[in-house]
Amino acid sequence: MVKHLPFSPNLEHLKKQAKHLVKGHKAGQVDAFLRIKASFPRLENAAVHEITTTDFSLCNAQLVVAREYGFETWNTLVEAIEKPEATMFQDAFVGENPSLQWIEKQLGQLAPSEVPVLLVGERGTGKGMVARAIHRLSPRRDGPFFQIDCSAMPDALVISALFGHEERAFTGARARRLGKAELAQGGTIFLDELGDLSPETQKQLMTLLSEGSFERIGGDEVLQSDVRVIVATDQDLEALVAAGRLRRDLADLLLRVRLALPALRQRTDDIADLAAHFMAQMAQQLNKATPKLNNAAQAALRAHAWPGNMRELEYKVQRAVAECEAPVIGAEDIVL
Repeated sequence: MVKHLPFSPNLEHLKKQAKHLVKGHKAGQVDAFLRIKASFPRLENAAVHEITTTDFSLCNAQLVVAREYGFETWNTLVEAIEKPEATMFQDAFVGENPSLQWIEKQLGQLAPSEVPVLLVGERGTGKGMVARAIHRLSPRRDGPFFQIDCSAMPDALVISALFGHEERAFTGARARRLGKAELAQGGTIFLDELGDLSPETQKQLMTLLSEGSFERIGGDEVLQSDVRVIVATDQDLEALVAAGRLRRDLADLLLRVRLALPALRQRTDDIADLAAHFMAQMAQQLNKATPKLNNAAQAALRAHAWPGNMRELEYKVQRAVAECEAPVIGAEDIVL
């Protein structure tokens, strides 16, 4: 199982944390055991006792920091930060749900290939984060990554953004514009919400996927594109085909490799870990200590339906971190 950092910390920040522990202990500001438990509540008492029963050196403090983030040694934590590929899924997967572990295994196998990947899941389940994880794990990791939200713009703009256009191809086209299929050479294109594409755009997308070629709008030159395409949708492809909204050949091509992301209500045991992950991110941005969730707050989060999934959870708990000054957040501090 890949280790997960609560956020993407700066190594210098972690070094300062360790030195601060040593300084406080040597100055006798507070009992070392209580100080460590206050700053690193996830550590087991036995681990804290093991660390504090010997001379409390910098090595001891670094071990405290490493174990707080789930690593056995300081060196393995440093490696995880300095080699991002070692913790490639840290933003996409937090928790121990079996479905996530299965998807993580699948991505490790699929990422090195060139095959298009279809990500299926409700809005807010992390399809964009998974797409970026695939890109970062692939041989194309040093190439560009472009995302096009097909539901956020008219289809005419989607097709222009994807394939580009020639000068005077349509009203307002004052100059040639290169599309992502051309700009992303050697990289990855992520198309979010396939179901909103028009038949004409679907036809050109099919050509790009099956032949690796495309034409700019208003042009007659066939251009080659070396890109990998990842597609996401919250709709059922078979239903779209039956309704005449999706080409059969395009659906068949994409359904060859399909990954379904679970809704948050299907992984309630992960909610506390996810909330802590998002809270740590927000606290770091605000340069404040990360508050904790009390039992009532955790119960309220688990009981909520979460129609917006992880994205909704992220916004709710980060708002609570921003507004709450107490070290502990209760159910009354979270607007659900």
